[in-house]
Amino acid sequence: DPNAERLPLLTVSIDERAAGKSALEICRDMRNGIPPIYLGHGSLSESKLTVNPLHLNEESAAAIGEALKGQV
Repeated sequence: DPNAERLPLLTVSIDERAAGKSALEICRDMRNGIPPIYLGHGSLSESKLTVNPLHLNEESAAAIGEALKGQV
């Protein structure tokens, strides 16, 4: 049903040239970081990563933001 409620998602578009690495590399780096951060990778071919905020609190959201900022 196209009118059904959907979970909110944050899609982060990566400028691979500016970042100096691909969205795939960033996704891997995030997974291998401490703490590991698992991002949605269904749109890597479009240089996009997805954050599902369903169980995030302010602290974990800030940690994801800082980790992403450190990647680009």
